[in-house]
Amino acid sequence: MADTATAYRSRAAETSSGPRLIVALYERLTTDLHVALDALEVHGDLFVASESLVHAQQVLLVLRTSLDPDGFRGARELLDVYAFLERELIRANLAKDPVGVRGCLEVLEPLRAAWAGAVEAVERGLVPLAG
Repeated sequence: MADTATAYRSRAAETSSGPRLIVALYERLTTDLHVALDALEVHGDLFVASESLVHAQQVLLVLRTSLDPDGFRGARELLDVYAFLERELIRANLAKDPVGVRGCLEVLEPLRAAWAGAVEAVERGLVPLAG
């Protein structure tokens, strides 16, 4: 069943539009951090925590390298946020620090919600897609 779900998510990501893919990446990133936090605080499973935090760093790398710093107002600042999050996740992973993971979630969850809201507004025709 897990293989089917993984295949479905992979196929969905392959066929998603650019903005929808960004939302999917944010959702995966926040999921990774919730898994890591649960592994650290509830289960004491350092392996799962580390694995989830490393994957979160990989997702951040995709977000960072796909972002055009001149693509929209605030893009350069968003790059700075991604760089901060990468550093903080590395630090949290090395220290096995749930407080650092929680801090990253506090930054990421509003960004995920904003991207999701923007994509929904464009898809519903409430705002035009710039480009």
